[in-house]
Order: sequence, then C-alpha cells, then structure tokens
Amino acid sequence: QRRPQQAGTPLQLAAGAALKGIEFPLPRGGVITGHVFDDTGEPMPGTTVRVMAYRYSQGSRQLIPGGSAQTDDRGEYRVWSLNPGEYYVTAIAPNRDAFGPAALARPEAAAGPDQVGYAPTYYPGVPSVDEARPVTVGLGAEVSAIDFSVLLVRTSRIGGRVVNPDGSPATGGTVQLSASAQGTAGRGRPASVYGGRIQADGQFSIANVPPGRYTLR
Repeated sequence: QRRPQQAGTPLQLAAGAALKGIEFPLPRGGVITGHVFDDTGEPMPGTTVRVMAYRYSQGSRQLIPGGSAQTDDRGEYRVWSLNPGEYYVTAIAPNRDAFGPAALARPEAAAGPDQVGYAPTYYPGVPSVDEARPVTVGLGAEVSAIDFSVLLVRTSRIGGRVVNPDGSPATGGTVQLSASAQGTAGRGRPASVYGGRIQADGQFSIANVPPGRYTLR
C-alpha cells in the first residue's frame, strides 16, 4: 500500500522461490484531540467521545466508528490511531450532573428536573450529524482544538406496560429505546440506546430521553 485503505501490491511467488527483503513502514495513526464543555463553559469530565467516518456498506453510505475516548477531569479527550480521512466527532455526556442547583435555576428547568438533560452533541455543538462539521485528518497528523459544548435540552420520560401473550404482566427483562439510525438526509448514523428495567407488575420507565425519533424494543 502507498497509503492506508488503498489496495496492496500482490507478490508473485514461483515454485521453490524465496522472496526476501519484503519490508514496509507502518505509518503513525492520526489523532483528534480537544475539549468538551457543558452549556456554561465548564469542563465535562467522564464524557464519551466518538469519531466516525462514512463508508459504503452493501450499497449504502453509513457512519462507521473510527475510535473513541473519554474526557478527563479537564474535559480533554484524545482519540488516536486514526486512518487519514474525514471524521465526525460526537460527545455523549453523562446526565448525572445535569440536575444540580445551577441547572435547575436555568429557564430550561422550569418544568422540573426530569425534563432537563444533556443530548448527544456533534462538533461544533449541533444536535445532528447532518449539521455537523467534518474534521479532516491527514496521514499521521494530529488535529487539535476540536472543542465544543454539549447541548442542554428538555428531555422526556417514556413509560408503559409489557404483557405476555396471555395478557398477564411480564415480570422481568428490559426495554430498549433506540434512536433512529437514519439522519434527515438519509445518511446512516450510529444509534443512541436508552434502557429501562421491567418491574414485577410489567411497568417500565425510561427517563432523560432527549428529543428525537426512536424505536421501542
């Protein structure tokens, strides 16, 4: 290969022949680094950051994970070992700190703490991949200062009841809520999944769900 992801060079080996000196360098992987902040500009530790690139699979263009990292106490992340190309960066922040006193004092929290949370956010601070800005990584290059803030949004609670075929309540298991796998432009994107446990009476509840289109399973 002259570059990653290009076709390799076939080696012709005759009967009884020996090929020697087959040496080739491994290029250093690319790096994307930056910071994730909350809506007030404070660092967001413990946030999962994923970088994804479009690839063609079975005739359709889909987003494929390229790497991931987690922010440190300074909100800093570093995703390494990337092939050259264009990547989309998304942050999935934990909602454990979204309901503190500062958050509850904001206008978004007027309807109650259960209705405020951090939504999955794409660089440079937008809610969907269709609005995201790609980050171009060269061969062995390090792209720094990919900084952005996660979005604090009104969230919802989804609840219901699961029953068996005979109408009796299910007494265990889980319910999964998966975000739509298609962007508004018809381009594939990874799904976000939320879960809730089925209680003994068949009831379930899933909190802190950001706006979007979902499939319940």
